[in-house]
Amino acid sequence: MALRRLAALLCAALCQACAGASGAAPAPDDGRFVVPLHRQRVPVRSETDTVSYKSVYFGSISLGAPVAQKFTVVFDTGSGHVVVPSKACKSETCLIHNQYDRQVSANAVDIDYDGSPVKPGSARDQLTVAFGTGEITGQFVSDRLCLGVRSEDAGASAPNASGASHRFLAPLPAGGAPAGDLDASAAAANGSASTDSHSSPSAEAVQLVGPAPGHCVEMRIVMALEMSHEPFHAFAFDGVLGLGLESLALAPEFSFFGAMAAQKSLRSASFGVFLADSDEEVSEISFGGHSPDKVQGDLTWAPVAMPEHGHWQVQIDRIRIGETTVDFCKDGQCRAVVDTGTSLLAVPSAFSDELHNTLEDNLVDPDETMPLKDGHVDCRLAQGLPIYFDIKGFTITLLPGDYSRPSVQLEEFEDGGPAPDGQGE
Repeated sequence: MALRRLAALLCAALCQACAGASGAAPAPDDGRFVVPLHRQRVPVRSETDTVSYKSVYFGSISLGAPVAQKFTVVFDTGSGHVVVPSKACKSETCLIHNQYDRQVSANAVDIDYDGSPVKPGSARDQLTVAFGTGEITGQFVSDRLCLGVRSEDAGASAPNASGASHRFLAPLPAGGAPAGDLDASAAAANGSASTDSHSSPSAEAVQLVGPAPGHCVEMRIVMALEMSHEPFHAFAFDGVLGLGLESLALAPEFSFFGAMAAQKSLRSASFGVFLADSDEEVSEISFGGHSPDKVQGDLTWAPVAMPEHGHWQVQIDRIRIGETTVDFCKDGQCRAVVDTGTSLLAVPSAFSDELHNTLEDNLVDPDETMPLKDGHVDCRLAQGLPIYFDIKGFTITLLPGDYSRPSVQLEEFEDGGPAPDGQGE
């Protein structure tokens, strides 16, 4: 069993606690746009040949008008721009994903970063953005972005836990249809890492007529001309929809959430993220307020620390492991970024070994008689020390089942090669 160095539960809980412009939650059914999220499990191989899995969650958007092109994106609170592969990108990483064709959209305008139209034949501004272990380089366009796709034009259906198929509508009513789960190892085996059939934009077209509806905004977008093989080739989603604060972007016009709030189509300038860890529940992102059925108890709001940096960042008063208060944050000056684009708990290197060793030394696998989950030990049943994050009037608790995950130690044959199919201890 391996430890997660990031915890999706922390992201989901804090996002509903801090991603609001006011302390009042909106009415459950009014002015909310809900997008169901798929989960993809991506294998991660460590330097010691241990294989474990991280999870990414993504949903649908469309770009362009009057013809809309469909894309899947990670809704990432840790970045500030909307990024999709451009049709002009010829790398394999781009080609296995849906690509944006600005010629298809009559609404599209080629621009520089400041919004000024690009003159024919002129040099264009470019942006390089780092994402974890990789990066993208792109140019800018102004176009219409809409949450989700219409159900009749969804193009692909995702299975739910029972095997039934649903076509998703965005905006969805509260409690929309479930999204499926995808194992990256199967997708990568056939050279494609997506649940969608990656046909040309014209084949994925949706006709949009008239002014932009409430779940659409006119905004600046980054068209990726280059996308690194790592990590994007292994991911099923096409791009990234940044949900960081406006100061994280080149200009406020690049901020999707800022644009949605400015046009006042949302009942509340807030959003809620729910990330399920099994197919028994529906993951979702809800704009205009949270989904009450995804919350246990009352919401507690935490102020954003140092918002000028652009991150959904909160002050950590102290961290406790079991009954012990960690020295690292005793001065109350620790801060944490709430990042829905990652599934791990990232800490400074000076504290990493201490935290990891303390948790791992006290981690006990579930009893061998316990039922397996997807063929693996069900780490939700693991035993060990809880982690407590004290944040301005409330505490977030992570139990061993929240910060651990199954792992496999690869064996080597006499020729030095790994065991087939990841067989090992």
